[in-house]
Amino acid sequence: LRRAFSENNLDFETDTEATIVQLDQNTIQFTYNQVSIEVSGDLSLSSLWQGENRSPPACFQKQLVLLAFACYFREPVLLLGPTSMKTLLVETYVTICELSNSVSV
Repeated sequence: LRRAFSENNLDFETDTEATIVQLDQNTIQFTYNQVSIEVSGDLSLSSLWQGENRSPPACFQKQLVLLAFACYFREPVLLLGPTSMKTLLVETYVTICELSNSVSV
């Protein structure tokens, strides 16, 4: 991810716009500034996105985007932070990407 940022002349530490968009019924786009990846999944499977105009807080979405990038590039992940956020973050990613049978923790 750092290499992708440097190739696009972006600062990994300060340029932090993160978005999550459902492109079609089976594809989610995770974007961190100008770098995007597309993965198979459905945001509506998570209770965090159920309901009209509903989505998790920006800080949670940013961490979810970073987790998605790490998983996409098959990088190991060490989660640090508040007790519940780590669990919810992984559970949300597993749910929206329908990975419940293939995740090892």
